[in-house]
Amino acid sequence: MGCRSARLGRQAYNLSRVRKPRAHRRRRGASRGRPLVGFSGQSPALGRDTDGARSPGVGSADRPLGLQRFTCADDAQHAWQTWQATKAVAQGLWAIEGTILEEDTPEGPQWRVQATRAETPRADRIAAERFRRSTFILVSNDPRRSARDLLTAYKRQYVNEQDHAMVKGPLQIVPLYLKDTKKITAYVYCVYLALLLWRSMQAVMRQNQARLGFTLPYPNGALQPAPTTKRLKEILHPIQVIQWHESTGEIHRYRSDLSLVQRQALLLLGMNSGRFTQIPSG
Repeated sequence: MGCRSARLGRQAYNLSRVRKPRAHRRRRGASRGRPLVGFSGQSPALGRDTDGARSPGVGSADRPLGLQRFTCADDAQHAWQTWQATKAVAQGLWAIEGTILEEDTPEGPQWRVQATRAETPRADRIAAERFRRSTFILVSNDPRRSARDLLTAYKRQYVNEQDHAMVKGPLQIVPLYLKDTKKITAYVYCVYLALLLWRSMQAVMRQNQARLGFTLPYPNGALQPAPTTKRLKEILHPIQVIQWHESTGEIHRYRSDLSLVQRQALLLLGMNSGRFTQIPSG
């Protein structure tokens, strides 16, 4: 490590990161126990020398290096090369330039490192960062989809999250305490069948919306940009169907009168209002 390290040994510099630097003591103008680390991606800052003068630095993390004083230029050069070899500096966006300066002090001539940031960022790091951010890897087991289709499906993952929220919300799948696991499996299977029906009804309504040119209103009268099954349920829930059996075994069904909004909802769903009064066969 140069002439200085030959006299003080390997403990002249502490090259490891420490959370809280210990109070350093000066020994012939060189500080001990201060980490030679830095981050070149930070904004320019000002470091303060021991004599009170201010000099440009590259961030708060490199100040320990800028505050150190060395008794020979070789030690200062080695400290600068060690700091440059750190991962944060080598992979930083900005190039860091260092200058070894000599100063006259009452203790004799000393050397220090003045680090400054280049005016323009490094072109190779910009190209590497642009390539990293513009490259997105998606792995799929569906070879029929193109790259654009895979990216579109990936960005629509929120739809799956909404479906799971539907399972936990309106469909109300709840914890079960059953000894037979087959019953739990059957229950979850029925819930997901209901979810499939729920989503299919919504898809049909949105297809018919593009063809018919109208949609469902909110309770306050504003129109939905896209009809939802939740709103469809709120509109059709007040419909009442009355069924009675005569002594002859004949079955009759009557429904309440439909409002205009209810008729529009059935039209979007593609369902005939006669289904409410239709007697199931068998």
